Amino acid sequence: MSRIARAAQFATSAFAQGAGALQEAQRLFAPEAYLRAQTARYRGDLLKAQMGYDAAGGGRRNKYLHGRSTSANAELHVISRLRDNHRELVRNNPYASSAIRVLTNNLIGSGLLPRVICREKGELDEALQKVITEWANSPKCDFDSTGNLYSLQSLAARSALESGDALIMPVFTKSKKNPLQLRVLEGDYLDHTKNGQIDTNRYAVLGVVFNKSHQRIGYYIYNRHPGDGATSLPESKFVSAEHCAHIFERLRPGQVRGVPRGVAAMTRIRSLDDYQDARLEAAKAAACLVGAVVDVDGSALGDIEPDILPEKLEPGMFPILAAGQDIRFNTPPSVSGHAAYVTVEQQSISIAYGVPYELLTNNMAEANYSSARISQQEFTRNLETTRKTMIEPLLNERIGDWFKAAMALHGVDMSCMRIEWTPPRRSLLDPSREVRPLVEEVRAGVKSLSTAIRESGREPSDVFAEIRQEREMLKDMGIILTSNAGQTTDYGQANTIKDDQGLAEDRE
Repeated sequence: MSRIARAAQFATSAFAQGAGALQEAQRLFAPEAYLRAQTARYRGDLLKAQMGYDAAGGGRRNKYLHGRSTSANAELHVISRLRDNHRELVRNNPYASSAIRVLTNNLIGSGLLPRVICREKGELDEALQKVITEWANSPKCDFDSTGNLYSLQSLAARSALESGDALIMPVFTKSKKNPLQLRVLEGDYLDHTKNGQIDTNRYAVLGVVFNKSHQRIGYYIYNRHPGDGATSLPESKFVSAEHCAHIFERLRPGQVRGVPRGVAAMTRIRSLDDYQDARLEAAKAAACLVGAVVDVDGSALGDIEPDILPEKLEPGMFPILAAGQDIRFNTPPSVSGHAAYVTVEQQSISIAYGVPYELLTNNMAEANYSSARISQQEFTRNLETTRKTMIEPLLNERIGDWFKAAMALHGVDMSCMRIEWTPPRRSLLDPSREVRPLVEEVRAGVKSLSTAIRESGREPSDVFAEIRQEREMLKDMGIILTSNAGQTTDYGQANTIKDDQGLAEDRE
């Protein structure tokens, strides 16, 4: 190392030691100045780290990004405004209405069917299955007696998707045939003004009550809908979490209330609606006046009285004007690419709701089997995720627990039973292409026949009993169909395959 290099190294070391000694002295004798210096240094290092991400910059390109380090619940202080605005869109906008309808119909469909399974045997309990099936199909399970269990499932899911929340409360009855009634309430019943510490052991967040261990223990529920137009304000009372099911889609850890599905597209929906209204009004204005007959010198009309120059134009008008009268219009510039712009906006709306574009708009012009199948597969996965994360744990499992408790009040012990829920049948896009792979999966042992039947929306035990009854009837009548693989092949030929007993007899 040269003499100059050694001198530079010595100077750098001495400067570093001097700076460290200066900072130490500042910390001891001027702590406030030391703290300000450290804070400034930390902010500088943080700014350098943020500059590694373009989205973290504060320049012109990011001036419309207003990200804040708030919690999920702090962002929900506008929940009532979000809920009201989205409901207004669903009432009056075809895209929002279609999205909620498609989601509800595909998520719930004809209903998620309950199945009572014995835990030890893993088999269906036919006696209790008959009881719960009759209860689910009866309108008496509805507190308002206006629908059965499956309509209540659909109503609760729709309310959660449209408004962000839905509440279900049980009512236990004295009837053994109808031991339980369910009451579906909108999220408006949850008093979101209840916030803060209640007592030493409880605190509330947007109407949801937690204990000091941060566990959800109940809700503040209004005694009537706060928007029913009554002159007096409703009162909210505490309801234990055991007697209330809160259905909502949780998007962030710690989130206690839900937001409407498709909230990211609400501004686009309104803008697209205004744009299409403007185009419609422009078309109506263009069709209002066909032309005008003008008497230039006052002699062409003769005895014909001229029309009064109208103040309001109507479609198909052809007025006759007197001399000196004229109509002139401004010619606004035409807007091209209307269809392309609307399509792009519709696709953005479908993305926000998680609904395929073809189902949102009923526009199948550009769809084919491959694209429809890919879209349907992704849509099915989204629905399954929503069922597993929202419908089953927050709705169906609670209903199952309440039904067991209601039966226990009438002396029926269902503690050794579990209640499973079968989703609605999935429609096949092309049975000729989809059934054969399903058969091969069952034959290869990838899935059981019962699972395949259950995925179609039916109960395996019902299907097997129906097949047995049908085959016994056909056998008695002497009818042979190709649907019975034990008698014929797929081509209608007699099946010559013998069972193990028949082969043993041939060997003898």
